[in-house]
Formats: sequence, C-alpha cells, structure tokens
Amino acid sequence: MLDIKLELKTHSQEEKRLKAEVIRREESVKKAEEKHAEESKFREEIQRQLDIQRKEEDKANAEFLRQQELLKQSEAKYTEEAKLREETQRQLDIHRKEEDKANAEFLHQQELLKQSEAKYTEESKLREETQRQLDELKSLLESESKDEPDRKYRRGVFFSVVFIAALIAFAGMWSFVQSIDEQSSAKSQDELADELARKYYAAEDYGRALYWYRKSAEHNNAHAQFILGEMYYSGKGTAQDKIEAVKWYHKSAQQGYSDAQFILGEMYSTGGTVARNQPEAAKWYRKSAEQGHVLAQYNLGSMYHNGSGVFQDYSEALDWYTKAALKGHPEAQMNLAMMYEGGEGVAIDIDEARKWYKASAAQGNINAKQALERLK
Repeated sequence: MLDIKLELKTHSQEEKRLKAEVIRREESVKKAEEKHAEESKFREEIQRQLDIQRKEEDKANAEFLRQQELLKQSEAKYTEEAKLREETQRQLDIHRKEEDKANAEFLHQQELLKQSEAKYTEESKLREETQRQLDELKSLLESESKDEPDRKYRRGVFFSVVFIAALIAFAGMWSFVQSIDEQSSAKSQDELADELARKYYAAEDYGRALYWYRKSAEHNNAHAQFILGEMYYSGKGTAQDKIEAVKWYHKSAQQGYSDAQFILGEMYSTGGTVARNQPEAAKWYRKSAEQGHVLAQYNLGSMYHNGSGVFQDYSEALDWYTKAALKGHPEAQMNLAMMYEGGEGVAIDIDEARKWYKASAAQGNINAKQALERLK
C-alpha cells in the first residue's frame, strides 16, 4: 500500500513536471512565432525600402537620361543659334555695306542738289541783271536822239545783250530740265526700293526686306511705313521692338493709311504696347472706318453701342454696324439684328432683325441660329 502511494506521488510529480515542460515549450514556441513574425515584418520593411530605393534609382536614371537628352538638344540648339548668329552677322554686314553705299549716294545727290540750287540762284541774279540792262537800253532807244551813229551803236549793243540773254535763258532751261530729271531719278529710286522690299518680303528674306522698306518709309511711303511697323512688332528681319513699331504705325496713320489707323485703334483700345486710351482708340477707329475699313467700322459701332471712349449713341452704333454688316461682317450683322429686335436707336422691326440674324447665321454664327429659332 505504501508502495502504491509512493508510486502515485511520483507519478503526480512527473505529471506536474511534464505539464511545466509543455507550458515552457508552448511559451518557447510562442516566442519563436513572435520572433518569426517580427523578422517577417522586418524583412517586409527591408523589401519595401529596397523597392522605394529601386524606384528612386529608376526615376533618377530616367531624369539623368532626360537631362542628357536636354543637354544634347541644348547643344544642337546652341550650334544652330551660333550658325544663325553667323548668318545674321553676315547679312548685317551686307546690309551695312548696302546702307553705306546708299547713304553715300544720298549725300552725292544732296551735293548735286546744292550745286544745282547755287547755279540756279546765280543764273536768276544774272537774268535779273540782264533784264535790268535790257530795260535801260529800251529806255535809251525809245528816247529821242539826233545822233544817228550813236543810235546805231545803241541798237548794236541792244541786240548783243538780247543774244546773251537768249543764251542765258537757254542755259536756265537746260538746268531746269536737269533738275526735273534728277527729281524723276529720285522718284524712280523710291519706287525701286519699294519694289525690292516687296520682292524680298515675298521670298521671306526679311532682313533685306526690312532694309528696303526702311529706305522707302524714310521717303514717306505710307504702305512701307505700315509694313515696317508690322515687321518691328512681330520681330521679322530684326529684334522685336514694339515701341519702334508704334512710331512707324503713327507715321503711316498720319498719312491716312487705313490699316495703320485701325492697328493704332486696336492698340489704344487694349493697352499694353501703349497706355490704354479709349477716346484715342475711337479717334483712330473713326479715321479708318471713314475709309471703309470693315473691322474699324464694327469696332467703332461697338464703342458707340457700349459708350466706351465715346458718349453712348445707339443711332451712331446702328449706322456703323450697318456699314460693317453690308460688307458681310457676321458680328456686326448679329448686333444689328439685336438692335432691331430690341428697338435700340431704331423702331422695333422683327422682320429686319430676322433678316440680319439669317445673314449672320449663314456665316456660321451659332447665336444667330439660336435667335432665328427663338423668333419662329
């Protein structure tokens, strides 16, 4: 009995030991699993960092390749610009030589003109002196004289002076003909400059075109002045210079060139190149519109319609819209129709409104098409 109790006790102790061992091993396994999970997270984090680093490296490589491509393009562009600068310099040298030659010719012509004027002044004095002497001789010959030989002598002197005067008159006429020929030559040179400018512009040789347009513009050719303004404004054949452009637009506009007047109206209306000035814009639009410029007519109508730069005047607006509409301006036709429909400056006339809406719609004006649908 005692042996059995001892055996049971031993068995119980062994069981407790085994349970403790199981618990210890379970804890060991749990710690191992936790460690494994932590290591997995660590590996995942490392992998994530590696992926980020790889993406950054790919991005850096792509940026490096892009920078290399940009560098190549920049080098190619620099080479091209260098060639362009060389060509521009060559053209400038050619233009400078041509300009020097033209200036020398101009100075030569001025010198000839001065000489001609001096010669003309001298001949005028000589003619006046001859006329004075003729008048004196005539008085002497008309006076009574008993001395017949003396009278014959005076007649001889008179006819000699008349012959000399005739020679001088002939010389003066020849000088006059030469002067006319020189003026004709100057006019021909101006026409030649304009012809050359048009030729080079058409061939897109803007450097030479600019040179000859300037020559023509300096002789007050209004068309050349306008084109020169356009070239400076857009930078064709020269560095862009909007201030220089405005100067030539003004010169052309002051001579009555309608395109230049319209451009000045646009500039003063929108501002930027010049200070915004609506009354000044209206002034130039009017000058251009009065010469039949359709865009100037429409813009002037809009200014009167809205009271911009001028006092609001529906009658004036209607008049200018009508002029532009008759020339086929779709927006002018649209606005004219709206004025007839709304009775602005005119009695309401739906038939007239429908007519102008139809004309504008025929040119693709969507608003006019919608208005026609509304008036059905």
